[in-house]
Amino acid sequence: MTCRRRASKRAPMSWFCRIHNTAGGVLLGAGLGLLLWLAPAVLAAEKVVLQLKNGDRVTGVLVAEDDASLVLSTPWSPALTVLKEQISARETPPAETAPAPVMEPPMTNMPVKRTVFDNWHGDLMAGVDLRRGQRDSAMYHARAKLTYTKNRFRNIADYSVAYGKINGVQSANRMEGSLKTDFDVGKRLFVYNFAAAGFDRLRQIDLRWQEGAGVGYHLLTLSNLVTDLEAGFNYEDERRANGTRTDNFTPRLAESLTWRLNSRLLIEEKLDFYPRLDRLDDFMVRFETSLRFLLSQNLTLNFSVLDIYDRSTAPGVQPNDLQILSSIGVKF
Repeated sequence: MTCRRRASKRAPMSWFCRIHNTAGGVLLGAGLGLLLWLAPAVLAAEKVVLQLKNGDRVTGVLVAEDDASLVLSTPWSPALTVLKEQISARETPPAETAPAPVMEPPMTNMPVKRTVFDNWHGDLMAGVDLRRGQRDSAMYHARAKLTYTKNRFRNIADYSVAYGKINGVQSANRMEGSLKTDFDVGKRLFVYNFAAAGFDRLRQIDLRWQEGAGVGYHLLTLSNLVTDLEAGFNYEDERRANGTRTDNFTPRLAESLTWRLNSRLLIEEKLDFYPRLDRLDDFMVRFETSLRFLLSQNLTLNFSVLDIYDRSTAPGVQPNDLQILSSIGVKF
């Protein structure tokens, strides 16, 4: 099913599109996302150290456990599933103890202090690309990502902005924010809700917002490799600088991967595909991949590639938009 309308056409819309074009539809979607974001805010979980049979050692916060597996929140993955059959030993890091006074019995280990912030992880990234010569250019970009994981819930807020000029002419002016909530209904199956909004002046997009929901599957949950598959439906409303407007209700197919090559190198990749069913040659693809190098415990060097290909753009706008960025990041 696909519903689509442009400002230059006065064809009647379906009842579904009328609902989404009202303020009530927007508020309802935002309310559902906020409810799922706030639902898991409860007490933090236990810190554990797992010694795996293949020799790897994994340290993180225990957010869920059943008879077959454990789910840990680590600095490089907010929801890492480890099968118990892969674990050779499990430890709880003891708290530091004060030195015992002379001629007195030693003090016993104190329990690990738990706080609600143990389940929160964040990334702040910023970069500047400069060129001076026959053609002067400057590109400023930043991104903030906040993740909360508790039991079966995973909440991810993502915000990015970029601005640039070449010889005084604007070359980038865009902003996008998104909120995604996952809920595990089983060891591998989960459901999700997704909402996003933003603009891109260079692509003549004054405002674009979207909302969708669907199901996902944890395809791989290894100690250093996590891969998810997702399928669902998505509604998108786009207002353009030329006064036209498009809205689409389309399927969404997605894949994401987090691969820790070693203690310092991490690869993140995500692919989203939106086929528009009214025409077989009309679709949008969004591909993003990042290579992150850990400089210190909380400092990273990042190289990212973002490619957006959209067959339905404003007149005069190229369908492909390729961005290559570098940045310094801070993890907390």
